[in-house]
Amino acid sequence: KDKDIIPNSVRHAFGLAISDLLSADRMLAEVSLQEARVKIIDDQKKRERVEKMIKKAEDAMLGAEEVVNKEPTKAVIRYGKAWFFSQTAIKMTDNNFAVPSLPAALSKGE
Repeated sequence: KDKDIIPNSVRHAFGLAISDLLSADRMLAEVSLQEARVKIIDDQKKRERVEKMIKKAEDAMLGAEEVVNKEPTKAVIRYGKAWFFSQTAIKMTDNNFAVPSLPAALSKGE
């Protein structure tokens, strides 16, 4: 019934906007994950912690890809998590870095 109210041109524009948003989120998460993967870490314990965070980012990316076509909102959240975890992995290479909590906005929709 709602489809009758929304003109096709508007529906098409929203579809393009959602597609662009998903592409941008995917790209940000992928670039951040690539940066995290190439960090050189000499300390074994630190390397293990960073690798665990990278694994979380990779899992979030896979989760996003699983739902991207059916549930784009969940995909956006999961790409956000992938970005967050990979950025955390990058920052963990700093000796004075404390791992932050996941932002509340990324905890929704799961």
